[in-house]
Amino acid sequence: DYQDLGVATSTVQFFRQMGGAFGVATFGTIMNTRLKDELIIRVPSYALAEVGGEVNQLLSSPAMIRTLSPSVASGISASVEIAIHSVFLWSVPMLVLAFVLSWFLKEIPLGETVGQTVPIDGFKQQEFPLVRSISESTGNKQAKTLF
Repeated sequence: DYQDLGVATSTVQFFRQMGGAFGVATFGTIMNTRLKDELIIRVPSYALAEVGGEVNQLLSSPAMIRTLSPSVASGISASVEIAIHSVFLWSVPMLVLAFVLSWFLKEIPLGETVGQTVPIDGFKQQEFPLVRSISESTGNKQAKTLF
């Protein structure tokens, strides 16, 4: 129904934004937790002690990582790799669940008309002067008929 088009569009956008925020928060938590655990295992304690035990300072810049010894830098690199890998592993069950749930969605055929075919009460059909002037100047008759 054309009257509900704006509400439907805004609802879709709202849930898309909320889903994105929820996904980033969830997968960011998984990555940060796994990264912290892996850094404790793979990076020597003296390297953590040099930055006051603050892991964020180790990861703050590539330049700082380059100043560390190769064994410490490779430990940081391996920790980041494992943390990112775990995010992808955790996303697989959610992808499978979304795929299975998509089979249960009701199929709604798309509309085959362009524009509004049924006038809404109190709505006056307007002509769009910009489209008209573009279509007249370019000789494009189709642009005018869409509106």
